[in-house]
Amino acid sequence: MFSDLHVFAHLSRSQFEDIAIDFLYYLLKYSKSNKIERIFFLGDWFHIKNKLYVPPFIRSIEVLRLFKEAGIDITFLIGNHDAPQMNTTDNSIMYAFQEFGKVIPLYEWEDIDDIRFHLLSYTNELPKFELTNNKANILLGHLDIKNFVMESGMSCQEGFNIQSFKNFDMVYSGHFHKHQINNNVVYIGSPYQTRYSERFDQKGFIELDTKTADWKFIEYNSAPTFKEIDIEEYDEENVKGNFIRIKTHKGNDNLPDIKNKFLELGAESVDFIFEDEEETNELNMIEDLTTGSIQELSSAFYDNILENDLFPKGIKTLLDADKIDKNDFMFIFKDIEESHLAGWKPEDD
Repeated sequence: MFSDLHVFAHLSRSQFEDIAIDFLYYLLKYSKSNKIERIFFLGDWFHIKNKLYVPPFIRSIEVLRLFKEAGIDITFLIGNHDAPQMNTTDNSIMYAFQEFGKVIPLYEWEDIDDIRFHLLSYTNELPKFELTNNKANILLGHLDIKNFVMESGMSCQEGFNIQSFKNFDMVYSGHFHKHQINNNVVYIGSPYQTRYSERFDQKGFIELDTKTADWKFIEYNSAPTFKEIDIEEYDEENVKGNFIRIKTHKGNDNLPDIKNKFLELGAESVDFIFEDEEETNELNMIEDLTTGSIQELSSAFYDNILENDLFPKGIKTLLDADKIDKNDFMFIFKDIEESHLAGWKPEDD
C-alpha cells in the first residue's frame, strides 16, 4: 500500500516530478523482488485536481504499463486531489488508469484470503460498511480523521471521529502526509518529502501479508530530503542530492557565493533563513507552516475559495463584474514573496 504520490513540481521545483516517478520504478522493482501480487494506492496520485499536466500523466502511464506486464494488480482509490468536483469523484483523472487496474468510485469490498478489504475513496460521509464476522475487516481509505497530524504539525480538527472505525481490525489511510499510528488507524504518509517541515519524517509504504494480516512499514530512502544546516557547521555528505536551507544572519553579503558553493557540492537547491537569537523560533515557525511557495499557496487559495464560492459579497461582486481577477491577487502575493525571501519582516509596533 502506498499513498499521496502528488506528481507535481512542488515549490516550483521541477525535479519533484522525477522524484515521484522514480519512486514508482523503485516500487515496481521491490514488488518483483518480493513477489508482491497486489498493490493498493490510497489516493492523490496527482496534485492539481482540475488540470492535466501531460508529461507526468504520460510518464505515469508508462510505468503503470510495466506493472501490468509484470502481472501486478493495482487498485486505485480516488483522493481529494484526484477529484475535480466537490463531494463527488465524477470526472476524476484516475478513471484513465482503468486499463491498468481497478478504480474505486466510492466504496467497494473485496475478500482476499482471510481478510475482507473495505475500499473507500475520499468522502465527507461514510457509507454503510458491509462488515463480515467470518474474516478480519480492514479498511483502506483516504480519510479525514480528527486529532491526526496534518501538514506542518497541525492536528485535524474537522472530519471523522476515530470511534467511527472501531469495528475494523485495522484502518490504513492516505491523505495526511505524516506516517503515524493511533489505536487501529495507520496513516501511511507520502513516499517522499516535499517541504522543510517534513525533514524529520520517515517516508515509505506498507507491506501487508494477506494470510496473517501482519504488516510492516518499508522506509524509502532513495529520494532527496530537506536539510536545515548552520552556515558555521555542516557536513558535506548531508548536502549532496538534498534540498538545503542555510541558517545565517541578516546582512550577510556573501549569499551568492554561499549558494554557488553548496550547489557545487551537489545540493538540489539552496534557500536561506535569516535569524538572530530573538527571532529564531518565530522564523522557523513561519517556514514550517509553509506548505509550498507563497505563489503556489496563494494560487491554490484563490482557486479553492473561488471554486467553493467563499469570497465575501463585495469581492464576489467585483469578480463578477470583471473589475478584478486572479492576476490582481497574485500581484500582491508576488510582492509579499519577494519581501519574505529577502528576510523582511514587519517591525513590532
